[in-house]
Amino acid sequence: MKNNPCVFDPITNTLTITKAFADALSNPDNAEYQLYRQIKADNPTVAVRKRTHRTSSGYVNQYKKLTYENMEAFIELLPQADELMRVYNFLRVSTNLCASPYKAVRSWFVEQFPLYNRNPLFYLTADVVVLSPDEYIKEVKDAG
Repeated sequence: MKNNPCVFDPITNTLTITKAFADALSNPDNAEYQLYRQIKADNPTVAVRKRTHRTSSGYVNQYKKLTYENMEAFIELLPQADELMRVYNFLRVSTNLCASPYKAVRSWFVEQFPLYNRNPLFYLTADVVVLSPDEYIKEVKDAG
């Protein structure tokens, strides 16, 4: 059904249509309307259903909500916020001229806080060792 605006399934007696096909049905002069009439004449009990988007079964972006603002808000809640924000801000400023500055900041954040998605409360009581930003800056400059 990738490129077909409508698909008839004789086993389930259903006609699956796209939104564009449904919109075209409002005009009796269109070829879509004539096709629909022909199918309906051949199968008066056919059930019509609109096609919906398929959900992604594979890739899920685990960094979807990991924005600069969310990283900053998380860091500011931690006991070592001053030192962590100093490194974070240094990374943000120093990688601004690179091809993908967000990638360096995100890489540092994910390595600094590996349990961020699963157990963010862990960092309220844990003693966090602040990672050096040098290798993340080098990684971005080498790539760009």
